[in-house]
Amino acid sequence: MDLYKDDEYCMQFTYDEIKKFLIKPLFQNENVAPFIKPIIDFHLDKNFNFIDIGPLELQDIRDISLSVHFCNLSTNIFFADEEIMLIDDNAKSYISPSDAYKNAVYEGSLRDKTHKEILKIIYDIVCILINSTGGEIHETLIKERDEPEKGIYIFPLYDYILDIKKSLWKFFCK
Repeated sequence: MDLYKDDEYCMQFTYDEIKKFLIKPLFQNENVAPFIKPIIDFHLDKNFNFIDIGPLELQDIRDISLSVHFCNLSTNIFFADEEIMLIDDNAKSYISPSDAYKNAVYEGSLRDKTHKEILKIIYDIVCILINSTGGEIHETLIKERDEPEKGIYIFPLYDYILDIKKSLWKFFCK
């Protein structure tokens, strides 16, 4: 079931939604908050309609940067020189294969989820990444799909393995 109008993208979060459903829960999580308190930095650009969180320079022995870039079409999570992309199904025709190359792209539908549910997915990913010492994305081609469907380029289908190295500490997101 599509919760959004044809001219809306499911990634069109408001600043208040991001604060309420992502930032506030991160600060309330006692296992994560000590690492992010001094480093949350919002950049809101109303002309281009994007919001950046980060870079989150993790405040311990790790030399890793984590940032989240919210755009109308997608949300990109950058971590340890890797990128995880959540792209609105209706926006995939605007994302070139070179933009998504070697990145983990969420293949499931997001348009059947509310903003709160999507931000919870992002929260869970951020918690996992904050509590790691690095990582890398491995991809295996499952199916080549280069024929356009209804004028929309369909990305090849990959199986992604996110090799996340755990920190010495054990943390859990609530």
